[in-house]
Amino acid sequence: MECMALAMAGFDGSFLEEQLERMRRLTERMSEVHNRVVENSENIARDRDQLHSPDHNVVRDVRRHQTHDYPVPSRRKRKR
Repeated sequence: MECMALAMAGFDGSFLEEQLERMRRLTERMSEVHNRVVENSENIARDRDQLHSPDHNVVRDVRRHQTHDYPVPSRRKRKR
């Protein structure tokens, strides 16, 4: 009976150690997720501030080519 109690105590100890390690890993992951949420919130706030800046109301043409710069495609008649 004592042997069984000792075996159970060892099992409980390793089980508890595994659970503590699992909780430590989960805590680290939650900390990483929290840090990413904070970073994303800061980025959203910065983007929102840039949207409301006076420079944002200026319309700029950022196209590389104007539409009239493109050659007109030639149309060929299909033979039937």
